[in-house]
Amino acid sequence: MARRVLANLKVEALEELFDQKRSNAEVLTSILAELSHRRTPRSRKLRQRVISALSVGSSEASRPLGLPSDDAIFAPADDAALFILTPAQHRLVAEIYRHGGPDWTDEERAYAAKLAGHHEMVAKGIERRSKRT
Repeated sequence: MARRVLANLKVEALEELFDQKRSNAEVLTSILAELSHRRTPRSRKLRQRVISALSVGSSEASRPLGLPSDDAIFAPADDAALFILTPAQHRLVAEIYRHGGPDWTDEERAYAAKLAGHHEMVAKGIERRSKRT
């Protein structure tokens, strides 16, 4: 069983960590893994924000509050506007989705399984595409 490296943090600290490191997929997956063990409404809300940030990258959930859009934040040619996961990161997210949380409903587990499949498919697609070039 994986060690819970963030178990000693309160949800407030996890929220702050999310806000500070929202573009770091490794940190986000660690937060998501920890949140799978938590059941409070606040931790569930943060879990949804983390999932959104991992799934979409530059979504509303990964943008600092109060800013209108990515177009207003980044110049079109700015590489920071792109948040692309590597195949390994996609597989890590898929594994977290597959593991789920002890308090997840059947509906949440079914949705998480679909998301896990999506991340696996994207990882394979990236690998196939990189072999062609």
